[in-house]
Amino acid sequence: MTLTDEPLGAGRVDSLDDRNRPWNLKSFMDSLIVELDRAQDVLAVKGLTRPVTYTVKDVDVDLRCFPQFDGRSVRFLTAQPGEDGSSGLRFSLGSISAGTIRDSAPPPPEPGDIRLDAVEDLDRDTIEALESVGVRSGRDLQRVAARGVDLKSATGNKAPDYSDLAAMITKATRRHLTPKIHAASLSASPDDGRPVLHLDGENLCLDRTPGYPYALVDGLPVPVRAAGADRVSLEVTGASASRVAMALDPYALVTMELRRDAG
Repeated sequence: MTLTDEPLGAGRVDSLDDRNRPWNLKSFMDSLIVELDRAQDVLAVKGLTRPVTYTVKDVDVDLRCFPQFDGRSVRFLTAQPGEDGSSGLRFSLGSISAGTIRDSAPPPPEPGDIRLDAVEDLDRDTIEALESVGVRSGRDLQRVAARGVDLKSATGNKAPDYSDLAAMITKATRRHLTPKIHAASLSASPDDGRPVLHLDGENLCLDRTPGYPYALVDGLPVPVRAAGADRVSLEVTGASASRVAMALDPYALVTMELRRDAG
């Protein structure tokens, strides 16, 4: 939400009705709530560095404005003295403590969490529809999916299916977090004694996608015993494993040649 004190010239007020576009209450509230959510995100970070944060307390601000809505956001032109037809806008400012921030604000963004506005496959309308219900990142999507929320209904059928959204976020994430293998080791499983190949590295399995990870060892498909961001464990048929091809997700393929350490 933006306030501007741009002066209105003579005769400009008379033309405001022609320049204003019709808007409904839901669109206005969605725009306002998204801006308040962004302010809350800032406070969530500030709450980590300040035991108590301060604002101006017990101050009321009354503004006479001409509201204008462009279909996405609301702007207010400050009315000049004596101009008719303006609306009243009141703000009540108060204080908020770190405890209140911790109780009400979402967790701050973590490394590797992709914001929706960085996903190239999402158009602006879809991003704004998701932001209006509080989904602004991949981690937000995971939390909503875990609660079984019907995003399509909540956004008026403007959001894709969860699986499509997750795939778009995974694709965007892979542009920033490429997989790296640092070490490989072979050991016997303590459960059944079968040989298991452990691949250690970074950014390996970021999120379990149906059908992934999928691995071939010496050209044959093998079961994936465990998969995480730092390690993937594959069941192998023997100690001769030398060629590994592994699809971590639809956008990350790793191939490698393994050689036995002579020592």
